[in-house]
Amino acid sequence: MVRKLEQKEHKATRKLWETVFDEDSKKFLDYYYLVKTKKNSIYVIEADNEVRAMLQLNPYEITTGAGIKQSSYIVGVATEKAYRGRRYMTELLKTALEDMYAEKQPFVFLMPAAEAIYSPHGFRFIYRQKRCRIAGRCKELPKGFACKKAEKEHFAALAAFAESYLDERYTVRTRRTKAYYAMMAAEQESEQGGILLLEQEGKIVGCAYYAQEGDYMEVREPLILPKYQYLFGTMVYALTQNEEKMVSCQAFEESMLLEERAVWEMDADKQVIMARATELGAFFGCFQARDNFFVKLYVKDAVLSGNCGVWHIEGKRGEALYAEKTAEVFGNEKAVTVEELMSCLSGYDASEKAEEKESLKTLLSNTALWKNVFLNEIV
Repeated sequence: MVRKLEQKEHKATRKLWETVFDEDSKKFLDYYYLVKTKKNSIYVIEADNEVRAMLQLNPYEITTGAGIKQSSYIVGVATEKAYRGRRYMTELLKTALEDMYAEKQPFVFLMPAAEAIYSPHGFRFIYRQKRCRIAGRCKELPKGFACKKAEKEHFAALAAFAESYLDERYTVRTRRTKAYYAMMAAEQESEQGGILLLEQEGKIVGCAYYAQEGDYMEVREPLILPKYQYLFGTMVYALTQNEEKMVSCQAFEESMLLEERAVWEMDADKQVIMARATELGAFFGCFQARDNFFVKLYVKDAVLSGNCGVWHIEGKRGEALYAEKTAEVFGNEKAVTVEELMSCLSGYDASEKAEEKESLKTLLSNTALWKNVFLNEIV
């Protein structure tokens, strides 16, 4: 039987985390169970007086095409080896999804260990991440520039810089605040890293997360104003303490590497984040109408029965969609699945199936799709 833990019980799941995810360091888990479990939700299945399976929901504020919404990031999905094969994960997912539906959360997202695990439960990919390896060259920063590790006094300015930078480029992303960067700094420090700032005359013009383990170094999410992106390689070189070694880089813009083509190689343009609509009324409200329209949509959801039925969706140009489920009996048109809604409305995969469904075509042609998604959270 699935049980949602009280906050004071959250530490009881650490033993299972350490057993299943043994690659995570003690320092990282100390951070996670001190910081993240203060505000998250944890669902467990117990047997023989111990936690044998768990699923954790970490809350995030998400900027969407129609305002800021509360969402959850699924992490720590684990079952003790001896208890696998009992469909514990399915039970945990269903219970967590039903709770998020009741809370009217619009959607939930995760970083899957494998697509095949989550696709049967209605999840679809919505975000790809560019990854490469880069060696920083020995360059001096131009006069007036400096690289430094972000400290507490920088977090407010860092949040203002990131919000401005990301607003110009991405539709869907986690909201950056002073508290967000305090959390991210602690997370990176648990992996022997931090947040690196690039400043010009004391003003932030770029930033990046970094983490390291032995000879391995990883740079995540570099945000650098276009006119200074040629300094990215120099930032990497500063992180390697003046050693020309290869560094893994994730979630970057290729324009940052134009000056470094002799010393970088692409690893992948990797599918990273899957998402699922939870309460459809709230989900439709994450999108803006491109024009005035009205459409009836028959939806099927294999997990959340409350989403099933005929939805009336109204759009007024420049405003969030309004959607309401009705008692109307479905006619002859083919049903639209929640999976198709996520794939198509996110702009990730407008499949040919949409061409077969007139109601879905009407919705897509009159709605501003997300298209530019930027979700790089690890936990």
